[in-house]
Amino acid sequence: MILRSWGISVLTLALVAPVLGQRQSSPGASLNDIESAIKRDPGNPKLYVNLGLAYWDRNDYPHALAAFQHAVQVGPASTEAHNWLGVAILEKTDLPGAIAEFRKAVALDAKNARAQTNLGSALAKSGEINEAVEIFQRAELLKLSKKPCKSIRS
Repeated sequence: MILRSWGISVLTLALVAPVLGQRQSSPGASLNDIESAIKRDPGNPKLYVNLGLAYWDRNDYPHALAAFQHAVQVGPASTEAHNWLGVAILEKTDLPGAIAEFRKAVALDAKNARAQTNLGSALAKSGEINEAVEIFQRAELLKLSKKPCKSIRS
């Protein structure tokens, strides 16, 4: 019973939380710098993710979506690329497409709490509440497992 009520609380909070990617680099990188780096290393999916983020920061969602799609083409094993592609697809309100990308991200890295949270949010928005609660619980446990424990001394 406690786990179920905890799951409902997590679900309620997650429904109002935005779906986001997890940034590994600083925002605001120059498009020219990123494009130059891509010319030097065209097979690096991280560079296409950075390009997508640069467009995202400029609210240029169509170009961001194209960059994230290219990141997935170049690096199909990139959790970050699938997660950000899911975010961009969700921006277009394509829930099934976003869910598919978040599922791929989670399949590639089951310990990625951000991808788990995004999957849970998309599932909840699509009405898949039971699965969303399970995913949110997993994501919260992952987040808790990464926090340092403080010892209790008497």
